[in-house]
Amino acid sequence: MNREEVSRCYGLSMELLEQYENWNLRKNGEKGFSYSAQDLQRLSLVVLLRDIGFSWEECRVFLCLENREASCRLQMLEQHRNLLLEEIHRQEGLLEQLDGLRFQLETKNTVFPLFPEN
Repeated sequence: MNREEVSRCYGLSMELLEQYENWNLRKNGEKGFSYSAQDLQRLSLVVLLRDIGFSWEECRVFLCLENREASCRLQMLEQHRNLLLEEIHRQEGLLEQLDGLRFQLETKNTVFPLFPEN
């Protein structure tokens, strides 16, 4: 499959496919960009990595490591897991604040003034 076919059939952005092609992950001697089943598997992994917050460069490094450097790949995943947990905790704090404001409105029909009147 060429780039346009892959984009259309799998709903992958042209930006993703261009990045992938620029990473030169193909084996020596392969020419053109006819996507193989292995390419499609890698692209699926890139979509997942991007969804969890990996940069393009981090995706490239992760793919280049392949199975030779499982410990490095695990470390990269652990770093992003920790970042996601930090964001979740931050969002939970915001939810608690929002719930506090809702509670005030429900019980007292008012929210404390942010700017006291003079």
